[in-house]
Amino acid sequence: MPDRDAHTFASESPLIPGSSLILTEGTSFMICARNGDVGEGPVDGVFVGDTRICDRLVLRLDGSLVVGLAVIQESPFHASLVGRSAGLLVFRDHWVGTGLRSDLRVRNLASEHRSVEVCIQAGTDLAGLFDVKEARAMAAPALASNSEGVLRLGATDGARAATVRSDPTAQLGPDGTLSWRVELAPRAEWGCCIEVAAVRGGAEVTPAFGCGVDPSASGPV
Repeated sequence: MPDRDAHTFASESPLIPGSSLILTEGTSFMICARNGDVGEGPVDGVFVGDTRICDRLVLRLDGSLVVGLAVIQESPFHASLVGRSAGLLVFRDHWVGTGLRSDLRVRNLASEHRSVEVCIQAGTDLAGLFDVKEARAMAAPALASNSEGVLRLGATDGARAATVRSDPTAQLGPDGTLSWRVELAPRAEWGCCIEVAAVRGGAEVTPAFGCGVDPSASGPV
């Protein structure tokens, strides 16, 4: 798929709300809400080539969604987002490039200790780009499974799927949830990194921005 197809869809489709955040790099792009969540709109997602590898990536803290406060888009493929949830300050950074890296930091603003459940719901329909573009994406959610701390979205023997990794490793649920029980001292902060990768022809495609690597030293050349 030519780069212009992804960019045209991401920048010109009337299906995309004007409030959406759009990140692009080559033939990869991401459409999400300005609180950083994927899944609010029918065309939301992380796209690699001609496939939507993620159509749901929703963060909750103690069951509460994040309210977006500010967005800084530092490049076409990177944005920093600030929000609040359950009395906590939330920082998210999304990098797009043959997949997605999403860094999360949660800060306790209170003078008391907090025990917080951090939960991210991940999912995909593995829909084709043009099915999404023409509002014809009707596929059921892909099967979620996990092995050795890696969440797989799609059949284990399928040619196309997606994988989700986290650092630190999350507790994985059968419905595609990643969760952590976090203990936060007063004014303390906790963070994690999420990596969403495409599986093509049965082989995982390495994202341009990987967890554990300085983003400024990786990514597009």
